[in-house]
Amino acid sequence: MWDRVQFKATGKARFKANYWPYVAASVVLALVGGSLFSYVKNGVETLDRLVSSGLIQMSPQLYDLLHPLTILTVPFVLSSGFLGLAFTLLVGNPYSVGASRFFLENDGARKPSFDRVAFGFTADFGNVVLTMLLRSVFIFLWSLLLIIPGIIRSYGYFAVPYILAENPGMDWNRALKLSLAMTQGHKWDIFVTHLSFLGWLILSAVTFQLVGAFYAFPYMDATNTEMYRWLRQEALRNRLATDAELPGTGPVFYQA
Repeated sequence: MWDRVQFKATGKARFKANYWPYVAASVVLALVGGSLFSYVKNGVETLDRLVSSGLIQMSPQLYDLLHPLTILTVPFVLSSGFLGLAFTLLVGNPYSVGASRFFLENDGARKPSFDRVAFGFTADFGNVVLTMLLRSVFIFLWSLLLIIPGIIRSYGYFAVPYILAENPGMDWNRALKLSLAMTQGHKWDIFVTHLSFLGWLILSAVTFQLVGAFYAFPYMDATNTEMYRWLRQEALRNRLATDAELPGTGPVFYQA
């Protein structure tokens, strides 16, 4: 049975047990995905609105000290150009798979080191790049129909980085279809679980992502991993996938 509370509690315990490597993996994941720069920008804009509306009082000296943090959003501009696209395809996507491998190996019995995030670059790099590229392409094409179908499809492909983290050589078509099968009937559950972190994201925004970097991001990544563990377990139980397709990353997986 889907249990959001248990996923969050188990994920939090596991990331805290291997805190600094987990924080490093999560922060770099936010960086290569561009989300950290976006979050910082949102935080600065929130500060502007609060100060201008008079809801918070701040000395001019403190405001001038904090506001230059907008310079951190400059790299985010790269994401809109060719260099940003190439970076996402060749670095960001493989790193996402490698980070997923790290998160899966952090299973309570093991405390992997940060260098496990290199997995996506060293294990069938070409197939990882191709599969993640096509994942993005199909999400984009569904988004052309309207925003909602694209969001639904993105949740359908939720499991793809984790599937590749287990089996980086899986054919791209099979990986995408398997993720859709695994998330069938659970997209709304995943969405609601993500929505439950809204308070943490708001707190992160107004603290210039300090809360995000040192707590919220790894907490969310760990919870995502626990959701995948459960989806994986159900997929194997219902014979949506074979043990050869999802060989795991070690001796310990999700325990219901």
